Amino acid sequence: MGASRSALLPLDEEKSICSETGFTPKQLRRLYVRFQELGKRNPACEFLTREELLDIREVALNPLGQRLVDVIIEDYGEANRINFKQFATVLAQFRRGKAITD
Repeated sequence: MGASRSALLPLDEEKSICSETGFTPKQLRRLYVRFQELGKRNPACEFLTREELLDIREVALNPLGQRLVDVIIEDYGEANRINFKQFATVLAQFRRGKAITD
């Protein structure tokens, strides 16, 4: 069973982000579910805060974790937080396959 459509991105936004990042719709949906799980301080889960990113176990254990979060927030985020589109754009930099360029 999958998540209901209401728990996911609007279809037009999903298509736009897939086009910009190179993620498949299935990959993007999995990222969105994870994004929502990480957004424990924001019930509407419109964004992740710097603190929520730093609370990710793998980030907390990484000696460069705080610096990585700082770069993500400074380069992609705003007001010490990052929305889902920004989150997907960051993760697309690590995607296997063709790079998406401007």
